[in-house]
Amino acid sequence: MHEGGAGGHNVAIVDIFQVTGHGIQEGSEMASLSRFIVVVTLVALVAGAASAARAPEKGTVESVQAEADQMAAECKLTADQQAALKEKVKAKVGALEAWLKVNGEKLKAAQDATKAARSGTDDAAKKKAGADLKALDTDRESALAKAEADIQAVLTPEQKGDWDATKLYQTTIGRYKKVNLTEDQLAKIKAVCKAAAAELAGLKDDDKKSKAARSAVPAKLKFAIEEVILTAEQKASVPSAARPAAK
Repeated sequence: MHEGGAGGHNVAIVDIFQVTGHGIQEGSEMASLSRFIVVVTLVALVAGAASAARAPEKGTVESVQAEADQMAAECKLTADQQAALKEKVKAKVGALEAWLKVNGEKLKAAQDATKAARSGTDDAAKKKAGADLKALDTDRESALAKAEADIQAVLTPEQKGDWDATKLYQTTIGRYKKVNLTEDQLAKIKAVCKAAAAELAGLKDDDKKSKAARSAVPAKLKFAIEEVILTAEQKASVPSAARPAAK
């Protein structure tokens, strides 16, 4: 890793990586979509974002509003966009409340069953509980799909990229919650996630080549985090579920 020296440098450039079928190698061309070009900007505001209060439970009215607030901040929405977003969020909250009215009890029962199954030894019960909960989650997402699409329509293409990066960062950082990450490392992970999200955005086709390239991004992201950003000691503390299986 090549980092800016002391004395006020606030940008660090991480090596360019090229992913091939045989592993990850250093690259020199910048045109390929199978390449990470990660420019890590270390800003003080990242520390505040990293120490934010725990997000509300997914699928609740509170989580919808919290996500909208975060979208407004992360994507730097204009006053007009914020006004439009407010109306779209109202519609999403209404759709969620309607879904919960019908499925709330079933959702609670499925969540309780999943929790109980995880503490037990019955694999069949674990599998059934997980499947039941996943089915409800999928049904909820389907019910909210139009409202979510309307919210996304408020964003510009650039803002959509920023939002995709934010969501990927949130998902990714959860895998490393047991690692004592520094503020600098959090900033670097956020930048790597932005690069990964941008690469995924350029791979929308359903052809075999695009699908293969999309499937390679998670491994590239893990490599950038675990082999470049984390220390050896930190990597050793990463739960095995967060790392690719040994081949």
